[in-house]
Amino acid sequence: RTNTGQMPFAREPVAFHEIVRDAAEDAIVLAQSNQINVELQAVDSATVLGDRHRLRQMLLNLTENAAKYNQPNGLIRLSSRNNANHLILEVANTGPGIPSAEAGRIFERFFRGTNSIAREGVGLGLSIAQAIARAHHGQITVETNNLGWTIFRVFLPTAEAKPSASSSP
Repeated sequence: RTNTGQMPFAREPVAFHEIVRDAAEDAIVLAQSNQINVELQAVDSATVLGDRHRLRQMLLNLTENAAKYNQPNGLIRLSSRNNANHLILEVANTGPGIPSAEAGRIFERFFRGTNSIAREGVGLGLSIAQAIARAHHGQITVETNNLGWTIFRVFLPTAEAKPSASSSP
C-alpha cells in the first residue's frame, strides 16, 4: 500500500517524546520473557508533523526487533534528541549485531538476515518502519559498533523545520 500511495497519513502536530515514552513501556513488555532490561535515556521534547498512529507503529517495529534480536539478559536503550531542525531517535540493543554484508539490505521487503533463521516474522517490519520514516520526510539508519551495540537511528524533521528540509540532517 505504501508503494502505491494507498497508505493514508495524517499531517498533524505530534508530541514525539510522548510516543518514545510509550515505546519504552512497550519494549519493557516485549523484553520481559528474555529478562532484557530497557533504559529510557534522555528524551528531548519535540513535535513532528505527521501521523501519530504510523509513527507509533514505526517505533513498535524497532523496539520489537530490539527485543527479538537481543541476547538473554541483554539491554535495550531508547533516546531522542533535537539536532537543529531534526529529531534523532536511537533504539539500541545488545544483540548479535548485523553482519556488514547484510546491513544494506535489512530495510528491503522480505529480507531476513542470517541472525533471523530460527526467528518469527517474514522480513517486513524494518521495511515498513523505513517507509513510515520516509513518508514523514525522514530516514532510518543502522550501525553495529565494536562495543556490541546495534543502533537504529531515526531522523525526522521537527515541526519547526523549514519545508525544504532534507530527509537527512
